[in-house]
Amino acid sequence: LQERGKLEESRRCLERAVGLSPGAADIQSNLGNTLKKLGELALARQRYERALELDPNYAVAHSNFAATLNELGEYERARTHARRALTIAPSLVDAYINAAEVETRVGRHQLALQLLDDVYAMAPDNVRVLMARADALRSLDRPIEALRDVERARALEPMNGDACNSRALILQALRR
Repeated sequence: LQERGKLEESRRCLERAVGLSPGAADIQSNLGNTLKKLGELALARQRYERALELDPNYAVAHSNFAATLNELGEYERARTHARRALTIAPSLVDAYINAAEVETRVGRHQLALQLLDDVYAMAPDNVRVLMARADALRSLDRPIEALRDVERARALEPMNGDACNSRALILQALRR
């Protein structure tokens, strides 16, 4: 339901599922994902905390919790959870992206790029990785390399609006 944009319906279903299985960390985490997409970050935080109480080694919950904490401005705590996700599941692509977003938010652009380079080595055709890496490269004033990643993302997903917008911004900056 989440993937089809039916967030309120997803929320209701997951809340019922939590009522039936309150000890299921994955359901708690999935409800946190839905709440985050609905912009209810405080409630999402509670669900991720509960998921991690139930399963402290649930890497996906750590990664998603890091992204939520990052949006809430709790950067050091976000960084802790992002790093924990990477320790538990070193091949979890989203954990690298979320960790890089935290590092970017606190001005550690080179560290963000290193994380994205690491995940790029594992997933060179992942559009989210390419776009995050392009953003990191732009923040380090490396527009030519950023453009290369955006062009690759566009080749993989020609209808990706973010890639088209990023390409336009990079080309505009290069013309200056």
